[in-house]
Amino acid sequence: MVFFDSRMKWQKNPRTVRDRICCEICYDVWKAIQHDEVEDRVVPLLKPFITDRNAWQMTQALSKTVCSEESHSELSILFDAAFLLVEYCACQRNANIYVPDYDFDGKLKQEEFKVRAQGIASRVQTACGTTMSDITERFVPNIPLSDKDLRAVPRQDIVNTVCLAIAEEERVRQALATTIAELGEHPYYIEGATESPPQALGTMTTVRKALLRPCLEILLDKKVPISSGLPYEASSILGCLYDTRAITGLLEALHTFDYKHTNIRCNIIYALGNCEHAKAVQRLADVLREPDSVDVALSSGTQKYRQPLHWEKREAVWALGKCGVSAIPAIPALATFVRSQDRDIKLALAWALGMIGVEQKMKCDGVDAEIVTTLLHLLSNREEKLFEETASSLRKLGLPDFLHSLYLHSMETATILSLKPSSAGLYEFSETLFYLLSVKKPVIIAVTGDSGTGKTYFCESIMEGFGDITKDDILYLMRDNPGHKYIFHRLIGIRLLKELVDPEFYQNYPVSEQNDDPNQFFKEFMTMYSHKKLIILDGWLDDAYFYPVLKTFYAQGCLDAIVNFRTAYSTKRLNLEEREGLLETVQTCLSYVEKPTIEETEFYREGKVIVYNLDNSQGARLSKDDIHSVFERQKIDTWGDYIRVGAFERGARPLKARREQLQGSTRDHTVTTEPLILREGTVFSPDEARFVRILNEDIENAPNLLQTIESNTLRCKRLIYYTQGQLASCGFDGSVSILIGVNDHMFYTFPHSEEVVDIALLGDEICSADSCGHIVCTSFRSGQNTEIARCDSPVRSLASDRKRLLVSGHTDGTVRLWDFEQKKVHIMQGHTEPVLAVSVNHSVVLTGGQDGELRFWSAHNGCIAAYKVSSAPFVALKAYPRDQCVAVIRREKTSPRKPNVLSEIMIVDKNEGMAEYLAAHGIGCIKTINTLFDGRIVVGATSRSTRIRGTMAIVDPRAEAREYVSLPGHKKETRDCVLMGPRIISCGSEDDKKHTIKIWGTEKYVRRELSKLRLLGSTKEKPAYYRTLF
Repeated sequence: MVFFDSRMKWQKNPRTVRDRICCEICYDVWKAIQHDEVEDRVVPLLKPFITDRNAWQMTQALSKTVCSEESHSELSILFDAAFLLVEYCACQRNANIYVPDYDFDGKLKQEEFKVRAQGIASRVQTACGTTMSDITERFVPNIPLSDKDLRAVPRQDIVNTVCLAIAEEERVRQALATTIAELGEHPYYIEGATESPPQALGTMTTVRKALLRPCLEILLDKKVPISSGLPYEASSILGCLYDTRAITGLLEALHTFDYKHTNIRCNIIYALGNCEHAKAVQRLADVLREPDSVDVALSSGTQKYRQPLHWEKREAVWALGKCGVSAIPAIPALATFVRSQDRDIKLALAWALGMIGVEQKMKCDGVDAEIVTTLLHLLSNREEKLFEETASSLRKLGLPDFLHSLYLHSMETATILSLKPSSAGLYEFSETLFYLLSVKKPVIIAVTGDSGTGKTYFCESIMEGFGDITKDDILYLMRDNPGHKYIFHRLIGIRLLKELVDPEFYQNYPVSEQNDDPNQFFKEFMTMYSHKKLIILDGWLDDAYFYPVLKTFYAQGCLDAIVNFRTAYSTKRLNLEEREGLLETVQTCLSYVEKPTIEETEFYREGKVIVYNLDNSQGARLSKDDIHSVFERQKIDTWGDYIRVGAFERGARPLKARREQLQGSTRDHTVTTEPLILREGTVFSPDEARFVRILNEDIENAPNLLQTIESNTLRCKRLIYYTQGQLASCGFDGSVSILIGVNDHMFYTFPHSEEVVDIALLGDEICSADSCGHIVCTSFRSGQNTEIARCDSPVRSLASDRKRLLVSGHTDGTVRLWDFEQKKVHIMQGHTEPVLAVSVNHSVVLTGGQDGELRFWSAHNGCIAAYKVSSAPFVALKAYPRDQCVAVIRREKTSPRKPNVLSEIMIVDKNEGMAEYLAAHGIGCIKTINTLFDGRIVVGATSRSTRIRGTMAIVDPRAEAREYVSLPGHKKETRDCVLMGPRIISCGSEDDKKHTIKIWGTEKYVRRELSKLRLLGSTKEKPAYYRTLF
């Protein structure tokens, strides 16, 4: 803290009001020079005093009321006059502030300021021969003397900002003098008491700048007891100020406070980092060199305990990252933490090294080798967030090509590496939103993400309106807004709230439990806001609150799109530091992470909702102005064809259809329950191979084919969506694999010695079953195979809800429901022949057997319904919209000339008791089915005739269409297909030896993507989300 005295000599530690005003003005002038704002801020400060000879004479007279020495320099005279006027205005402002009549202490303090202001005015009138109001009107006309005046003046004016800060500081000093005096009267403030939460300083003023000097004085005053909470709050507030003038005091305080006061020390280190000053580097490096823990005692004579120092070291690493190139001498100390067991320290280290390296590269045209080697060591860590942070730092250092070659060593992090940056993703989302607004009302979107990822920033950017949508067309509901919780509470319902959250969160619930009906309230809500065009739901997903809210909209079929923002840890923390300021609040908000993650939700898995999972880290995000520009208007009229599988128009052929009444089955069923016992897992190291993408060069003859994927290792039998940028598959050789779109790699292992029959997903584990009855859960993240069963009867089919329920159909006609949450196995007996197809629709299990029976099961109620639908066996089974199901049965017809196999698609409506049969003679023998969002069905088949037009087809069973379009598929057979946005991904074989994966789409989509991919070529610089089309 420096200022100059009346002789224009620099001094330290201002004590008087005049000195503090000088300190503030000098600091603001220095900042104006740094930001090239001299004309806007400094000139208006000085010009009124030297406008003409009369003004200068009055300035000299004002100066003499402060100092009568004749040896004043002209600059000193000018500043003394300015300081006097600022002091007067600060006192006058405090004298005019509102104080309630009952606040006698406040009235007394107000009177003190009034007396001080009158004293200054009296001296000035004697010296200048004019009133103080005339003086202020001439030299500082815009200075605020009350809160009302403050709102009308330009905030960049130095006199205004200094006057406000000094006025508030004087009030704070008055209040603190009383508070500290009272502390000495209470004997319960004892030595060794722990830090208390903030109590006083934060409520004294809203002008944080006014707290700088008082906080430093409290922090360095040993007479202020720790247990008062004042030192802790002072250290917290200093971290929010970003004021380099505090650096010396903070360094002294860090040296003064004992290790037992770790919260205060962390706040001080955080504040040092926010100063971004080279002077702090050595002391921060010393913190890193201290032992991991020390012996401390609460007070003299008490037993010592071990105090860990990892919180302080984490903040010190983070602070050094903010110091940039100044922290280069601390790199050896930083590098020692590469082997730390503390995840948060290594996260901070990855970010700090990147920040230091980037600034060093800019200023020195090179990067310290120890920065790169340390980051590479961190890159080998399997922890997802650490890998993400390290990869981000390497990108910032300009090493993308080298980084691409290392992607394959962190298979479990490929999801993050293939995320689309929000700068590109929000452009696409804007087009999607305009398209949805053109086809329905209201459109309901959810914006989710961990705390600090920028979701509310985005919502605030569009909630005022965009394009033709006005503010009145939008309803914005925020999870943490108290005014919106009434709606969220009612949508969840009091019964569920009692199960999920503490009673304090649903106090004063507006209706009784008996009269509460969430479904009815939802209908009333939709009716009340039916005039809105857009409803935005903003919040972080948590099992206890916001997730149930979104599930309500989803279950009613009203949730249209989700934008999920993800960021690196450093971006979240920096966003929170900017938003919250206080370290304690930042750390609390960092704990608000989504559970479940968006990938674990039915919104993401079932494909009914359009999900944008975007990287909103620094460098990938848009500013508010950029967002306004992106959402200004719709740019692509045909965007609907590019977000979901569009219309296949070439070669449509009619379907043959008939409807029949379902015949209920009278066969008995039994359900027995056994404990689910997991066997000890075996560790494996996955094998690795590459696959090759071949672009379609024959667009005229194959207009719907985008790419073909080939590999000598790839013999894919079944295909399933794993996560963004990744597919899971099983093979004829007992293998289970994951195909990663980033750099076109696959990881595989052999949990079975026999052919794998089927696979399903539970979380991030791949459950596979072989023909001998073994069911194994494979985790590529942990590198473990866990066998859950060795059934007496071979498995014929497998399905799951992807969360906790696994269903297996067996040769002996049993269905086993494996409940991993309750650790139970429900064995359901009802079919008399092998169960060839199973599917899970929420809590209902569908099974189809060789006996031609279709059954609906529940783990709690056994068989809900059973129908004898055919004498032919089932081939495939899927849940269908509106609680229906779609199945494939195979009928064999024999003629004298040659046998013929006919596959029929059957849509079963359990509620109406009807079945609709669809026959397409040009498709072949169907092996697999999948359903699109609009009710269309994708089928894969085996080619047994030269008359077959292809081994894939898009079947439209809707009454207004009843047609199908054949696709070439795979020459010999198409064994499985997966739906992803506008793409269909299939696996199959071209002949007995050649197995491929193909990516299909509408003709418009394929032509657009091919043009992009040809422009990008084979360069590794192209974005990860273009390298991975699945």
